[in-house]
Amino acid sequence: KKSNGSSTSTSPSSSSSATTTTTATTTTKILRSSTDYHLLEVVPHDASSFTQGLTYFDGHIYEGTGLEQESTLLRHDPTNQMKTLAKIPLTPTHLFGEGISHYSIKKRSIIDPQRQQLDTENTIITEEEQRHRLIQLTWKNKVGKIYSLPQMEIVKEFTYDTVTGEGWGITFVPHTNEFYVSDGSDYLMVWDAETLVEKRRIRVTFQGNGARYLNELEFVNFAPTTNDDDDGGGD
Repeated sequence: KKSNGSSTSTSPSSSSSATTTTTATTTTKILRSSTDYHLLEVVPHDASSFTQGLTYFDGHIYEGTGLEQESTLLRHDPTNQMKTLAKIPLTPTHLFGEGISHYSIKKRSIIDPQRQQLDTENTIITEEEQRHRLIQLTWKNKVGKIYSLPQMEIVKEFTYDTVTGEGWGITFVPHTNEFYVSDGSDYLMVWDAETLVEKRRIRVTFQGNGARYLNELEFVNFAPTTNDDDDGGGD
């Protein structure tokens, strides 16, 4: 997914004829509208970035880029012309970065009688803390990375396999605590978000035939949506 030098900001739409969105205190100009979204703004974007994944967390847009020796993870400020606030390389540098997704986990810990927190993973739950993470796939290396957010520090590296042996797109489904993963085939791999173990595979079809080249994935209104090179969709 090569960048064309600009990024767009959108919001869901319920009407194709709307031209402005008005609240009690603000009026937002809509540049373009459809039944699916409103285009609110066009912002600058580095045309040299080989964009492979985008995800949003806490007011910032995170971008994963590809190409060997050039893959990076970036954090942008969408309220300030997509100013890049942080950028780190994917290491080792021979890795080709692919899809990314934000998700959250609950850290379980136990508190002793003196209220001193103990370092535990599988203990009686007496306190829970929500921690935010970002997961990143690689193209042909079968290696994934997990980063802390907003720090963008690597906390885990893992291996995986798919139908084609490649990693393309990934999205998090919070109500089932699962990742949906694409690999260019007509299947979606479903992983447990905690163990990263594959639970099942879902074949995606279009007009009765397998919809190959499934790529970018997004989770919208309790249903993952796909983008593929043939403009097909899932039945």
